[in-house]
Amino acid sequence: MAGTWDKIKTAATETGEKLIGRGPEVKFRHEAQEYADTKGVSIEAAQKSIMGSYFDALNRKRAVSGAIDYESKEWRAISAAVNETMGADGIEELKKTADNPAYPCPAMALSTAEFRRVYSSQENYYKRKFESKAPVYAVLSDCANNAAMFDRYGRDVEGFIKAACGNSIPAEALFAANPTLKAEFGKMFQLKELLEKHEDRFRKDQNFDKTLMSSEEAVTKALGDSLKGMFDSTINIVKACGMMFSGQFGAGLMRGVTETAKLLGHGVAGVGSLGYHMTKVVGSKLKNI
Repeated sequence: MAGTWDKIKTAATETGEKLIGRGPEVKFRHEAQEYADTKGVSIEAAQKSIMGSYFDALNRKRAVSGAIDYESKEWRAISAAVNETMGADGIEELKKTADNPAYPCPAMALSTAEFRRVYSSQENYYKRKFESKAPVYAVLSDCANNAAMFDRYGRDVEGFIKAACGNSIPAEALFAANPTLKAEFGKMFQLKELLEKHEDRFRKDQNFDKTLMSSEEAVTKALGDSLKGMFDSTINIVKACGMMFSGQFGAGLMRGVTETAKLLGHGVAGVGSLGYHMTKVVGSKLKNI
């Protein structure tokens, strides 16, 4: 009975975790335990093996797409593995080590050919996501360099983890004893965040440009319709005056009053449309700052 109750509590806890976005952590936990049970190894060895398989999945996806997707499930899985093996502050600890000058990450210089290849991959990534549009050269250049460093450090960290899969040293202790690799792992998280910031900025700029273009077209049409309506009403007012002076005073007066009201209405409509779309554009700019 106690075992059944424990299972119920565990299931309830994991359901709660999934609801708050920790589904990948739950998945990693189950996969590691299943691996340990199936292979007859310690949970620590199993955790490192599963983490290594997550790096394999990330590399396969990058080989196809040429870039790290903003919402990469593969990278999220690796983040979950860190959360489970190094604690809730594990990622922050990795980044702190990356910022520690005592453990500098290896410098990296791309050849011209390599830079062009990575740059092209970043450009194609954006064009696939943003209707054939991509950021300016300076932004894409920074993305290319960040992506190349991410790949380099990723290979180092992946090799390090896989080499330790045969022992039972916990991942946290393993990296604590190898601060340079810990710094490289932390740098990967920082580089991913930089890539996300560039994409966030570009997405907001694109959203604003779309709003601006849409509003320009709407205002142009509204003002055009308004001016045409005002012109037509003005002509009709002149005709109404002619009717009043040619023996049709009552009919001319009524038509003149009606067309004057229309004239004022067209003016109000044009100004109103202009004000509405100006507010819309300003709101979009503030939202996408």
